[in-house]
Amino acid sequence: MTAAIDIALVDALLRGAGVGIALLLCVQMRTRPLAEPISKYGILFGLGAASYLICSAAWFSFLPAILLWPTLLFCMFNPLLFWLFARALFDDGFKLRRTEHLVIAAFGTLVLAHLIAREASPGPLENLTGIIVQTGSLILVLHILFTILNGLAGDLLQRRRQLRVYVVSITGAYMFMIAVVEVALAGSSPPPTLMLVNGIGIVLLIAGLSFLATELNSDLFPLTTAQKVVPPAPSPAPSFDSELMDKAASAM
Repeated sequence: MTAAIDIALVDALLRGAGVGIALLLCVQMRTRPLAEPISKYGILFGLGAASYLICSAAWFSFLPAILLWPTLLFCMFNPLLFWLFARALFDDGFKLRRTEHLVIAAFGTLVLAHLIAREASPGPLENLTGIIVQTGSLILVLHILFTILNGLAGDLLQRRRQLRVYVVSITGAYMFMIAVVEVALAGSSPPPTLMLVNGIGIVLLIAGLSFLATELNSDLFPLTTAQKVVPPAPSPAPSFDSELMDKAASAM
C-alpha cells in the first residue's frame, strides 16, 4: 500500500514539473510574433504536451468538467499538434495548404467521433473509435519522422540538423511507442508503474525540447524582417566654426 502511494506521489510531482516545462515552452514561443507558424504551433504543441501529462494521469477523471474537457481535447489533438509544429520547425516556407487542411479535418473528425462514443455509448464502440484515433496518431508520427529524415541531408543549419536527429531518434520514436502501447491497451487502464515510466519519459522529452529551443535561438528560429536589427546610421561629422578655430590657434 505504501509503495503504491509513493509511486502515485512521485508520478504527480513529475507530471507537475512536466506541465511547468511545457508551459515554459509556450512562453518561449510567445516571445516571437504569433503570425509565425513556429510560434503558433509551438504554443499549441506545448499546451498539448501539458494536457497529455494531465489526461494520462490516474487522477484525471476527478477534475471538474470545466477543466476536464479542454484538457482532454488538447490531449487527443497532441499528435496532430506535434505534426504541425515539426512541419513548421523544419520547413522554412511551411503554411497550411489544402492537404494540411484535409489532414486536420480528418483527424478532427476521428477525435469528435471518439468523444461522442465516449459519452453516448461507452464500451466496445468507445474502444473501437479510440483505436482508430490512435492509428491515425501513428500515421501522423510516422509521416513526420519520414519527413524529418528525408530533409536531413539538405538542411544547411547545423544546429537544426542536430535537432532533426533529436526529434527523430527520441521524441518521435517515444511518441510512436506511446501510440503502440495505447493501441495495445485498447482502453484498459495501464498499471501505476507503467504510468510513472511514461510520465518520466514525457517530462525528459519536453525538457530536452525546451532546452534546445532556448539554446539554438537565432539560427534555429531566425528573426523575421520586421524584427531584424537595423544598424544605427553613422553620426554626421561634427561641423566646426572656422572663426572659433582661428581664435583657438591664436591662443595656442
